[in-house]
Order: sequence, then structure tokens, then C-alpha cells
Amino acid sequence: MIIFHGVNVFPSVIEKALCRVSGLTANYQIRVWEVDGFQQMSVACERSADSTQDMADALLENGKKSIHSALGIHVPLTVAEPGTLPRFEGKSKHIVRE
Repeated sequence: MIIFHGVNVFPSVIEKALCRVSGLTANYQIRVWEVDGFQQMSVACERSADSTQDMADALLENGKKSIHSALGIHVPLTVAEPGTLPRFEGKSKHIVRE
């Protein structure tokens, strides 16, 4: 769990929010870092193989809206090409602390 802007953020909630968007996959990564004492967070997820690059902007906006709806906060999101984010065997490690 991450506490971001006073909100408890569970990776499973982000995963469910991304899965609600047709064209995005459940493969995602959460980056967390600190700037001047303030925690920052961003999410990267992959678009599905059957979606096209032309759909990326719409997927990005829909993904941001879905995460905002689930958490009540705005989180920067990027949409990556299929197969570009790391894969993990066994227990997933979706949070990267920098």
C-alpha cells in the first residue's frame, strides 16, 4: 500500500481501474519517488496487443479517468507498447521506489 496525497492506494485498486478500460492490460508498474520531501507517484500500463497506436491517446484519457474514479485523486499515467513493461514470476512487484 502507498499513502499518496492522504489516500491509501492499493495496487489492486489501480489494477482493477486499468482493467475496466477496454484496450489496456493488467500489466502495470507504479513508480514512487520523493521531491523536496513530497511523495510523487506515476503509473505506467501496457495497451493490449489488439489495440492500435492510434488508440493510445483515448486509452490514456480513459485510464486516467478510471484511476481518478477509483481513487479520487489524479495520478500521472503513461501507456506503453505491448510487452515493454517487466514481467514477474510468482508474486508480482508492481511498485518501484526510487
